[in-house]
Amino acid sequence: IGELRQALAKGDTASIKDEFGDMLFAVVNLGRHLKVDSEAALSGTNEKFRSRFRYVELALEASGNTLER
Repeated sequence: IGELRQALAKGDTASIKDEFGDMLFAVVNLGRHLKVDSEAALSGTNEKFRSRFRYVELALEASGNTLER
């Protein structure tokens, strides 16, 4: 995280990408040690997000609003 913060502070796009990749690798590796299927976990989270986002869209629509206003 510290290295990603440094890359962000410098605004170095290539380093940001590299350090972000390192963080993703570390999290997926942690999942492996926890015996968690990382792809299944991410898929579940994506579905949860879609469901919640759709709920917000419907609630806005019911109140006569949209995401744009």
